[in-house]
Amino acid sequence: LKVSARDVPGTLALITATVANAGANINEVHHQRAFTTLAAQNVEIELVIQTRSPQHITEVLEALQQAGLQSQLVH
Repeated sequence: LKVSARDVPGTLALITATVANAGANINEVHHQRAFTTLAAQNVEIELVIQTRSPQHITEVLEALQQAGLQSQLVH
């Protein structure tokens, strides 16, 4: 998954807690500040997660959206 968010204290904690509360396991986290097209003070966070099914992936994306986070599935 790729999540775009404001680079402020607590954002990474919100993202990881939201994914965990949705029942997914996080295997890797990549926190990218440089070389993005995002505005200043924004960050792209890529997560490699373990889910139960394709439907579970959709549930994780919906949970991130409900938390006010912009996310997308990356292949």
